Amino acid sequence: MYIITKDGSGDFTSIQAAIDAMPADSAAPMILLVGMEEYHEQVLVDKDNIRLIGEAARRTVINGDGGCALKVTASNVEVENLTLRSEGGQALWTAGEHTTWRNVQVQGAVVQEGGAQFAEGCTYQEEPLRAETPAPRKPTWFLCGDSTMCDYTPQEAPRTGWGQALKELVQEAWVENCAMSGRSSKSFVAEKRLGFVELCLRKGDKLLIQFGHNDEKPDVERATVARVTYPEYLNMYIDAARRQGAEPVLLTSIARRHFDENGQLKHTHGDYPPAMRELAAYRGVRLLDMERATEALVQSLGDEGSKALYNWQEVGHPNYPEGVQDNTHLCYTGAVRMAQIALELMEKSK
Repeated sequence: MYIITKDGSGDFTSIQAAIDAMPADSAAPMILLVGMEEYHEQVLVDKDNIRLIGEAARRTVINGDGGCALKVTASNVEVENLTLRSEGGQALWTAGEHTTWRNVQVQGAVVQEGGAQFAEGCTYQEEPLRAETPAPRKPTWFLCGDSTMCDYTPQEAPRTGWGQALKELVQEAWVENCAMSGRSSKSFVAEKRLGFVELCLRKGDKLLIQFGHNDEKPDVERATVARVTYPEYLNMYIDAARRQGAEPVLLTSIARRHFDENGQLKHTHGDYPPAMRELAAYRGVRLLDMERATEALVQSLGDEGSKALYNWQEVGHPNYPEGVQDNTHLCYTGAVRMAQIALELMEKSK
């Protein structure tokens, strides 16, 4: 997910700049969330598999200033919660194949040149789109979590988040990894990331929620109390998913690799996993107990063997020239194994 805001607080300040920066060969939808502003641009969507989502339909405006506000030539494009405006001109020009319009207000002329169009809840100032009701969509799993789950760049390899590996394993849905390094259930909300994710959720989607590693930290920006404020924040994620018709899924934190002198794996997450288990039972939410499952795996491999799951690198590694001994974050092999465990637990919990 990429965020567009005029004040520079997002990833881009221009809608067109964001589209231009997207890869041209992505098979998965690329989500561009547009902040609540009026953008004076003439936007061309010429890359397939783009989801362009406004923060608020009436207050997220693309104004072509007499030119065409939005022109779509690519396939499998979804446009949602936007106002398209062009005084005395074309507000919308579309020839894309399988283009979906949801809750879009078109203030200006519409030009439609072929391509299958699907529309829900749209309003028009002039002639409407000739559109059909959309066919069932492929759902998306949105991941909210911390550094054990998030994506990493090639320059950080082999460090890999298990959510990053999950994308390679899931066939029945798209995986949108919104997890961010260093975040807790509290700071993720404070940075408005949950709000942005909620705007993208649709009926049939899943919201996978894994926090705890950083909720334990002492700083005020991230710290929560395990059986007090931690479940209060988790409830915000549950409610956000259910408001949009998506399914919330709670996941306890994965194991850290810390053994005692007797070769037994230590429990390092305190009361946070029990608090999540209690909340899942109380709210009737599916729970994937990653802590117990991953602890069992790490314990079975032992102190030495379990290093293969984590980011342990010798001195001289290209990305870690001084070496690294990381007992929290995973290497690619470990990330794939943790993602497989998540899918196994998901299947068992149906």
